[in-house]
Amino acid sequence: MSQLAQFARKPWSRLASTANQLFRRIARPACSKLVTGTLADLPRSRAQLLAENALLAQQMVVLHRQVATLPLTRRDRLSLLFRARLVPN
Repeated sequence: MSQLAQFARKPWSRLASTANQLFRRIARPACSKLVTGTLADLPRSRAQLLAENALLAQQMVVLHRQVATLPLTRRDRLSLLFRARLVPN
């Protein structure tokens, strides 16, 4: 490999590495601890927690059933819509 090609690859390699590190830092999920999550849920009512759990369970049902080309059915959309209205966040 010529010196010119090596010289050109170094900045691109560093740029790609820096971009990758930045993306990983931005896309990293917020660290959620059991204690802080529990404390955040304390002021919420039981009905709100149950509604959120029902919404998440429905999302999991759809996710497991879904094929890459299969869209959500009307029933799925309505179910998610009504359950999402019960969840404040």
